This record gives sequence, structure tokens and C-alpha cells, in this order.
Amino acid sequence: MEAPEQSPGSGTIRDADTLSQLDLQALDLDRTVAFCAVSALEVHGPHLPIGSDYHQAIWMADETARRFTQPRSDWTAVRFPPLPIGTDELPLAGSINTPPRVVYRVVRAFGEQLARAGFRYVMLTNAHGGPRHAAALEAACRVVSRRSGISMFTPSIRALYQLTRGLAFDRVEACIGRDLSEAERAGLLSGEHAGGWETSWYLAKRPELVAPEFKSLPADAPPEFWPIARLGSWIAAGLARLGRSESAAQSRLVAESLAGGVGWALNSRFGYGRGGRRVSYHGAPAIASREIGEAYAEISVELCLEDLEAVTEGRLDALDVRSIASDPLLIQPHFPRVLSGVLGGIALLIALAVWAL
Repeated sequence: MEAPEQSPGSGTIRDADTLSQLDLQALDLDRTVAFCAVSALEVHGPHLPIGSDYHQAIWMADETARRFTQPRSDWTAVRFPPLPIGTDELPLAGSINTPPRVVYRVVRAFGEQLARAGFRYVMLTNAHGGPRHAAALEAACRVVSRRSGISMFTPSIRALYQLTRGLAFDRVEACIGRDLSEAERAGLLSGEHAGGWETSWYLAKRPELVAPEFKSLPADAPPEFWPIARLGSWIAAGLARLGRSESAAQSRLVAESLAGGVGWALNSRFGYGRGGRRVSYHGAPAIASREIGEAYAEISVELCLEDLEAVTEGRLDALDVRSIASDPLLIQPHFPRVLSGVLGGIALLIALAVWAL
């Protein structure tokens, strides 16, 4: 059996697939965290591998586990094999898309089995920004936490949101030791799917997997599906008039993501919005650099670690580890069932009304 990773004065990291029944029984599960990466295999432009989200999620899980256990000699991290599943993927050949309800059920079943085995803390990592993917993971974590009485959570999307939305530029600049240029700021805010952030991550962590052509790629973006964008704008405006500015901002962001996702799907299948040209990345890969990638990786792990420490120390409830994907009903994995129930109820009422007449 492979020896556990350990250094003087630090905790232990074990790989779940190498543990025997006796090994599992010997764990102090009150001081053990289960880690698992759950992320997509998806086309990432002409310059990055389809495992882009998958690789980042695995790295976040491994590095967070290492940093968490390093100063805690009485804690153990158990790394479970990653799950290469994702929904809302770019529908080009090579992407492996899974329906959102399947992602939800797999993650929920996984968490319930860990709870049954006695694990008290479960942290999932994810680097795929598909709105229904993030919503499915977070919904599954909430259900397992509530029903099984454990702390299961996924902090990655709310961590990466701060970076991709420019909310952590000050931390990025502190990491790289200089101000970001205007071109870098604009490029990093131009959207993200194999853009400046992810290309930078690969230059820092897996440079051999980056095609050199990234330097000549222009900024690009998927065409928005205007009905969803327009509807989102109306909803956001209505919420703003009601004084719910935070909900309005979230609704606008979710609508933008869905409008881009639907537009991207139509573009990939039918050439929608680009005269037949298929868009395979979103953002500005050419502004990428190794130093930005190191900062991106470092800050993403720092933010995940902050949530993990707060949960295990009792300062944060796992149910409160939420991103903007946690609330909008439209992207929740149970929404189709709710909608069909509502429509069925309406149809029944209409039928009863017609029968009464």
C-alpha cells in the first residue's frame, strides 16, 4: 500500500482508493476532510486541453488539502478520485456533457455515502463555470448537509467569481508585485473560457499543454441569445425598482450567463450569430502570462482554504458557502420538475373549469 503523505509537524494526506477497511476505521473522522474534484471535460479553444476545468479542480483540491493539513498534525485529508462530469458545456466535439439532474444525483449520492461512512467534512472543488453545473453541485451539497448532518460544501465558484469579475485585482497585483496594465485588466474582464485567466493558469502550472498559437488569438465571445438577455434585463430592472439591488445584480449576471450559454450552443450547432463561424473560447488568451497564472492559482486556493478553515472551526455553516448559482430558480436541477408540476396543476385547473361549465 502506498505510504501516506506526511511531513514533520504536519497532518496526513491519504488517497481514498488505497485505503483498506481497517484504514478507514482507524481515521478520526471528526478531524478528517474528504476532498473531491467534480469538473468538466470540455473544449477550451484551439490552444488548451479539454481537461482544463478538470485539471484546475484537481489542483485546487490537492493544494487546499496540502495547505490545510500542513500546520495541523492531528488532521487527515482523504483525496477521492475526481469525477469528470459537467453540464452546460460547449457543444463541440470533445466536450462530454451530462444533464444537470444527473450531476446533482451523482454528487448527492456520493455525499450521502460519505456521510454514511462517518465523514463529517466534505469539500468539492470545481472550475467549470456552467451555471447549471455550479447550481447542481451546490444544491447537492446543501441537501446532504441538511439531511445527513455533515458539512459538505463547494467553495470554488464563489472563489473564482471574485477573480473573473475583477473583484480581486488588488490581490492579484500584490501577488505579481506590480500593477496590472490596462490591456491586462481589459482582457481579464472580457469573459472567461480559455481566455486570459485559464491560459495564464496553464502557463504557470502545465505550460507543455498550451499551444503557442495562443499569443495570436484575438479576443472573442459567444453571441448572446437576445430573448434571454432582454428578459434578464427586464427582471433586473423590476427588482431594482423594488429596491432589491443585490437580487437585481444576481439576476442580470445569471441572465447574461444563460444568454451566452444558449447563444453559444446555437452557434456551435448552427453558426448562430457569427455567420457560420464556431466560437470555441471566450476572452483574451493573448494577454496571458505565467505570473498572472501563478496569482490566479494562488488566490483561488487561498479563498477555498479560508472557507474550509471557517467551516471546520465552526465559524461558518456549510449551508452558507454559496455562490451566485445557489439562488436563481431557473438554473436549479429541480426546476424542470417544479415547472412541470406547475404546468400540470394549471392544466388540471383548466380541465376542471371546463368540466364544471
